[in-house]
Amino acid sequence: MLADDLTDVYLALSDSAKLEFKQKGEEIVFNIKKMIETGKIKARRVLELIRQWLRLVPGINVFFLEQEAKIKADSVLKYANDQVESKNNRL
Repeated sequence: MLADDLTDVYLALSDSAKLEFKQKGEEIVFNIKKMIETGKIKARRVLELIRQWLRLVPGINVFFLEQEAKIKADSVLKYANDQVESKNNRL
């Protein structure tokens, strides 16, 4: 979900920036998964994590950053809610 629509941005990065961007993205995914598993997901925290990750892109437009962060946070939160509902339906 986080990498959706960012292929062109990723390919434009230098090799060292790609590595840092990828590592930070994986760290954020781990943190979000942990929040979902514990049931303690907070929209504000997810949005901030995504913003931090997108800020690694040099020269990124602030409006693009905010828009993408919001879109990605919304999709993560929808996924988290679906997971909670799925878990509740199994019980």
